[in-house]
Amino acid sequence: MTLIMRKQLYASILSKNIGWFDHKDNSPGQLSSTMATEAQLINGVISGGIASSMQALFSVATGIAIGFAYNWKVSLVCLGCVPFMIVGAMMNVKF
Repeated sequence: MTLIMRKQLYASILSKNIGWFDHKDNSPGQLSSTMATEAQLINGVISGGIASSMQALFSVATGIAIGFAYNWKVSLVCLGCVPFMIVGAMMNVKF
């Protein structure tokens, strides 16, 4: 993902008009710094978000499996309460 983003940023920089490079904010040092930091920042955000989501998903799936293994009747009741908990959490966020 980072490589694709850097390639797109580099292609965008190369397609700029020659006068664009005359501005102080578009100096070669500033552009190379931007290419290094911004791509890594976005890579960290994407990979961190995916890792957290995957961990939460597997934790929930494991909890459900263990619940059904020990007592399937109580697990069904708990799963029936999940929509109410989701609605309550959404209301808590809004208000």
